[in-house]
Amino acid sequence: MSRLSSVQREVIMRSYLDDEGEFDFIVCGDLGLGDRTFRRIKSEALNILAAALRVEVYEVGYVERLYS
Repeated sequence: MSRLSSVQREVIMRSYLDDEGEFDFIVCGDLGLGDRTFRRIKSEALNILAAALRVEVYEVGYVERLYS
């Protein structure tokens, strides 16, 4: 989590780690972010965490091309 920016950390904490289980649209409003910006930040943060944990990340289209 230390590799994330403060906004990315807040998005991940509120999306996955809080006990309240808030929906994304509620977190967007609380943070003053648009839906598209929120999803972009969330995606970037998840990619950073996956790389730090050495978890492979594939795009759906890429995986489909591999197996077709």
